[in-house]
Amino acid sequence: GTLPERAARLVSIASSNADRLVRLINDILDIEKIDAGKMNFDNRILSISGIVAQAVEVNRPYAQGLGVEINVEGGDADVFVWADPDRMMQILTNLISNAAKFSPEGTAVTVCIQPGAMEHRISVTDHGPGIAPEFADRIFKRFAQADSSDARQKGGTGLGLAIVREITHRLGGRVSYENVPGAGARFNLDLPVAHGEAA
Repeated sequence: GTLPERAARLVSIASSNADRLVRLINDILDIEKIDAGKMNFDNRILSISGIVAQAVEVNRPYAQGLGVEINVEGGDADVFVWADPDRMMQILTNLISNAAKFSPEGTAVTVCIQPGAMEHRISVTDHGPGIAPEFADRIFKRFAQADSSDARQKGGTGLGLAIVREITHRLGGRVSYENVPGAGARFNLDLPVAHGEAA
């Protein structure tokens, strides 16, 4: 039935806290799996435009709840990588949701696919505050956001980018970031082309 306003607010807070705890537990479990070498990968030839489209649709409701749109560029020419689709979704969800979380209301996150001869790049660009210089050398470390008041206000476990880096390395790729003049931060995911793709 319909809850009184005060009760509904308390239930909403409890639900939000429970969701945050589940995310924290899942992130810690993933870190433990990585450390123990027990994170499983079911790699296959994977369409980048397909997995990007899927990740965008999954994250669109979250972004719209923050008043942020998600745009995709460069998805017309389909290219392929050798990767686990579930792990790729995990990487892209982390990058897209982070970009949306730190973007001002009314702006857009851009996910761009850039084909290459040896590597394909997926970049995620936001219009947030960018990466502070003093945070640059810690951004991919575990619990890197734990002492950041801005990050605490935005929520998050401080493990997402560490997990992104570890999974990306295990897929033979690399992840990097740059501050973009006139925008915010851009995270670049570079993965080797799928074996035999050229053939």
